[in-house]
Amino acid sequence: RRGTLLFFFSSRGRHTRLVSVWSSDVCSIKNLALCDDEKKAEIDKFMKMDAAELDGMIAGGEDMIKNAEKTFDDGLAQLQATYEKLSADKDKTVDEMKSAGMGLMKAVLASK
Repeated sequence: RRGTLLFFFSSRGRHTRLVSVWSSDVCSIKNLALCDDEKKAEIDKFMKMDAAELDGMIAGGEDMIKNAEKTFDDGLAQLQATYEKLSADKDKTVDEMKSAGMGLMKAVLASK
């Protein structure tokens, strides 16, 4: 049996990766023989729904994903801002200590 190697891009925020799948080795509507009973039941449930109901469920799911990605991006921006502030505070303290003569203090201490 020959399969077709499919390539597609999976995008998550700013990260995109190339994903490959053997089309003949994947459970799908056109390849139910490869599905387990649980997946067949799920496919059957969706097949019994009308297009409007499926469209509504898909739209709701996409909204949830979009909201989760926004929450993630907002949280990441907050983390980045916190990191930048902490890094600047650390650099300021290091610079203040160095300009206060810490290097000379260490040299004097080492000479005693």
